[in-house]
Amino acid sequence: MNDSKIYVFNGNNAAFPSAVFSSYKKAEKWIQLHQLSGTLTVYPLDISA
Repeated sequence: MNDSKIYVFNGNNAAFPSAVFSSYKKAEKWIQLHQLSGTLTVYPLDISA
């Protein structure tokens, strides 16, 4: 099983993702640094539905 993941941040009212991260900690740090609000979603890599 592949445990690789990416974290995609979509800012409030954004039409497209604002940023993509390799770890939750990096995403959280960036979001807090820029005082943003929105949705952070985790996606598995190399897996089809």
